[in-house]
Amino acid sequence: MWLCSTCMKLHAWSRPCSSHNGDMILAPFNGYNAYFLIHMNLPTVPVENPDNNVVVEYVSCLNLQLLNSVFQKQIPTAKTIPPKCRLQFLRVLKSTLDKVISYTGDTSTWIQLILFPICILRVYSPKCSFEEKSSIRNKLQAASINQAIMRWREPNGCSFLVHKILEELNHPRNKKKGNKKISQNAINLRICLKNIRIGLFTAAIKVLSSNGIAPNDEATLNELLSKHPQAHPPHIPPHQAHLDNISTNSEVILNRLKSFPKGTACGRDGLRVQHLLDALSGPAAAITDELLSSITRIINLWLSGRCPPQLGEFVASAPLTPLLKPDGNIRPIAVGTIWRRIVSKFAAHTVCKEMSSFLGDYQFGVFYAAAS
Repeated sequence: MWLCSTCMKLHAWSRPCSSHNGDMILAPFNGYNAYFLIHMNLPTVPVENPDNNVVVEYVSCLNLQLLNSVFQKQIPTAKTIPPKCRLQFLRVLKSTLDKVISYTGDTSTWIQLILFPICILRVYSPKCSFEEKSSIRNKLQAASINQAIMRWREPNGCSFLVHKILEELNHPRNKKKGNKKISQNAINLRICLKNIRIGLFTAAIKVLSSNGIAPNDEATLNELLSKHPQAHPPHIPPHQAHLDNISTNSEVILNRLKSFPKGTACGRDGLRVQHLLDALSGPAAAITDELLSSITRIINLWLSGRCPPQLGEFVASAPLTPLLKPDGNIRPIAVGTIWRRIVSKFAAHTVCKEMSSFLGDYQFGVFYAAAS
């Protein structure tokens, strides 16, 4: 597309402006969530070195408070990426990863990476009965993703999408009305049919015997606290042993991604392994090496402890889901973020042989804290 400087309208490359003969304004994407305007004296977004404690202007409103507000909402994301959206999704994901790599010391770039799945892949909510149809809903979901990608590329696009989502969730019309009770068998059947439609046949069979989630009351909370009592965070000595950080490569990361079971659930950030595998397939397969390279560099940053420490409670923690057992007891299930699980998988795979020979037949719970 090109922009006419006289009428300020976008036109396809193959078509001239029929009304004016203005100068052409190019707007190539520069890979860092900003556009360069050419042939016009327009103000540009100032970008300074984050190492000097100067935050990039277009992400200045992204902070831990906003991230916590989003995580409290538990916003669902699409389980798969529509094929028509995968190439554009790959490009914006790579630019977001590259921004973190270039501005490692800037917390806002990491927050932007964590919020990326929720902003782009949020599940579309039908507005009427007509949109409830499967074919219509799939088209609207793809359109919603494409619109979010276009908005994300604009300056302050991430902040705009986050605040828009929060405003929609807080709107009175979007709040659930009534307390209509649905039997557990009906819920299981509905989830079973959804799993069948997306090819998760094993999960579809298992869910039929599910007893559901424990009620949200004080008794459930007390039982969760008894199983997972609160404790002070571990003390990390200030003077740690100087050891070489482990690192990985693109081939190993791809194998670790494929090792996740099909249908692996997402954490609070909404990112699924299937999202990354979708981005590496279909029309985007021609440039998968570039995305894998950026993912690998991000994983190596985590392995070297260069992620801002204040993000630890968001990246390395997981909420507990109290599932009911057949005998009425509670089985807590913790689902962490995919980024943390990829790092853990690689770290465990790297030391498993050495640790197996050291531990023998004993089983231990091991706490690992990366140096920051």
